[in-house]
Amino acid sequence: MLYDCSLFPQSFDADRVAIVGSEPSWSLPAATIRVRAGSLRQAAARAYVRAVGRRRVAMLLQQGHPRPEIAALEASPRAVAAGLRRTFSRLGEIYVLENAQEAWFIKVQPLPSKQPGSSTRHRFRSAQSPSPN
Repeated sequence: MLYDCSLFPQSFDADRVAIVGSEPSWSLPAATIRVRAGSLRQAAARAYVRAVGRRRVAMLLQQGHPRPEIAALEASPRAVAAGLRRTFSRLGEIYVLENAQEAWFIKVQPLPSKQPGSSTRHRFRSAQSPSPN
């Protein structure tokens, strides 16, 4: 199934207190990603990896993360999915992923699937063959 995922960040200071002015702007996501997945949780994880995780791994490795294998988990949709927490906000049901520096709020919306036989190719082919009537 296809999903649209909107990601909203929030930053923390060293004491895990939300930095003033970093309250998620629910009207303007930091990224909107379209992914194919089997569930809402998997879609949220894949969207995080594509929008944030891969860059975060590169940054952590460049900064000399003491455990590169742990840093690499940020690029694994399976590992990210295990760390997601489902909660509710003013946007409705969302998934939250928190680390020591930031939190990501991910709103997942399923896209309507196309009805079988409604494709342009199918209509074109049916127009070419004679009617059974």
